[in-house]
Amino acid sequence: MSYHHSTSHYSSIKVHGKNCPFFKSCPYLGGESPTKVFAERNYLRQRVNQMETVLGFAEKEIIKLKEQVNQLEGEKKSLEEDLTQAKQAPFKKRERRVSPDSPRKRGAPVGHPGTSRKRPETIDEYIIVHLPKCSICSSPDISPCNRIDEHIQEDIVIQKIITRAFIHFYYWCPHCKKIVSGCSENEIPKASIGPVAKAIASFLRYEIKISYDDIQRILQNVFGLKITSGAIVGFDNKVYQKGLPLYETLKKMLPYQAVQKAFPFSQLSLLTFHSFRAVQC
Repeated sequence: MSYHHSTSHYSSIKVHGKNCPFFKSCPYLGGESPTKVFAERNYLRQRVNQMETVLGFAEKEIIKLKEQVNQLEGEKKSLEEDLTQAKQAPFKKRERRVSPDSPRKRGAPVGHPGTSRKRPETIDEYIIVHLPKCSICSSPDISPCNRIDEHIQEDIVIQKIITRAFIHFYYWCPHCKKIVSGCSENEIPKASIGPVAKAIASFLRYEIKISYDDIQRILQNVFGLKITSGAIVGFDNKVYQKGLPLYETLKKMLPYQAVQKAFPFSQLSLLTFHSFRAVQC
């Protein structure tokens, strides 16, 4: 049985109505019910709309993740370059990055009242300053006036390098059955550099936070102590190895916050001189 009708004939049939002879099985829909086909069509349209929304959201997330990946790759590349430079020049001074958005000018803010340095309580040395000739025209014909002034100035006296030779006497101990010798004050056994120089190097490194090369230049040019940057690194390694048991003992004895309040890290270098002798002697 074939169904051949003109287009004008089907245009007059209500598809959704029960008057259609093909209401339950339409030959143009593969024998399916029009109601079922339309219901599936609406469901599929809704699902397509939902999938398009999900795909749109996924595309935005993919773009966002790609940007994050590019940013992380750039940071990784920058860190790898810094690591390579650090391996090639481990003693190079670190560059401090200053934010260009809010640069802070040094000194007191505008309108702030000025202050001067307080007068020292004690004067260590008095120096009388006479003038043999005029400081302007160099004429020797000058005569003293009934006027003097006092100029207070604080300065640093740089001591010369002191080379000490510690002469050790050995003794026989009948209790230990061994030959023993002592360790003098300001002496680090088997070390060619004394505790004061090492304390200054430690202070410059961990309090002032400057490079090993700069510490080497300061010790040589200011104090006259010829030393290499590698030797200064050796100071840190030696103190770390010797002082680690003492550090672990103190950490177990005192709580962290109590130690932080009673012993601020800014005062750590003040005890460096004594810590050298404590861990070395």
